[in-house]
Amino acid sequence: MKILIESQLSLSDLQKEHINKTMSELSELEHRITQSEIYITKGDGTSNNDIACKIRLHIPGNDIVIHDNDEDRMKAFNDAFHRAKRQLIKEKKARRPY
Repeated sequence: MKILIESQLSLSDLQKEHINKTMSELSELEHRITQSEIYITKGDGTSNNDIACKIRLHIPGNDIVIHDNDEDRMKAFNDAFHRAKRQLIKEKKARRPY
């Protein structure tokens, strides 16, 4: 799986490593993910210190897109990651024949 990280804010090497390691867990869960994109940006202006994280998982069919906001960039990423993981499991169960 190809992992793309785009950020308006500076990320340390440790933060980038954490994002790559965490996202690689999803490829173990679902081998059909071809690419994941992580966008970390300043919020939409509703809060002064809000940081937005968007995760997009490219899978056959409809892509999974998750948005999350928080004051801490890594908390926003972790919350978005867990939501994406739950959505991926839900989508995988829906595809399973009974």
